[in-house]
Amino acid sequence: MLNKAVRLGIMMVLVVIFCFNVAAVKADREDSKTNLVPIIDGTMSYGDVYGIPWNGSYDPGTWDTSKLYPLNFVTDAKTYGELKAEYESKLGYPIVMLARVYEIAYVSIGAGISWSPLGRVSPSYYIMPDPSDPLVGWQVSVAIFKAPVKGQENLRLTLFGYVNDDGKSCVLWSLDGSHPVNVDSKCGGGSELVCTVKLVEKKLKYNCDGGYDWLGEQIVNDPKWLEWAHKFASMNGNK
Repeated sequence: MLNKAVRLGIMMVLVVIFCFNVAAVKADREDSKTNLVPIIDGTMSYGDVYGIPWNGSYDPGTWDTSKLYPLNFVTDAKTYGELKAEYESKLGYPIVMLARVYEIAYVSIGAGISWSPLGRVSPSYYIMPDPSDPLVGWQVSVAIFKAPVKGQENLRLTLFGYVNDDGKSCVLWSLDGSHPVNVDSKCGGGSELVCTVKLVEKKLKYNCDGGYDWLGEQIVNDPKWLEWAHKFASMNGNK
């Protein structure tokens, strides 16, 4: 009799505890992110910023981590759209944001009519969240990539063509597009910039002042600069 009463008491306690949990249907991979209670203010966002455009794969094993760094902060965002706007504000450029989603373990309550989430379990995977999707859990993890800008040139190398007082030409280079310094000491006195040649993707393109197209043609057909163009295009995965 006592054992029966004890068992009944334990069962009642378990039922009371489970009743405080939010009932949820058993989730599958496609909609598991929508089956949790939305977060409250002050949730921690863990962002992995890759610093490069997304390669289109959802497999983290294929992502280039050479420029990876963390950007973590407490957010009051309620949706993934709001969180994305926060990251773009902090980074200063448009992004592609992927959300890390965990499988959720559930336990049946009572006769198994309802379910209660126990918590995250492995494995995890990434999805492209809709901006209106609510953030869920006490913390969120996202992967951040640079968004491609339509029509933007992917500049890899810049060559500057000068003509000095003696009429001789000289070519200097830059990886970030900034103009060279101490030009006179390198190219001769009175050196004037007359041509700018850019390596865009895999092709050298020149823009020269009137009457100096000959120098632009000379630069883009010079075996030395063609070799450099091939080198830098190859280094950036565009061989």
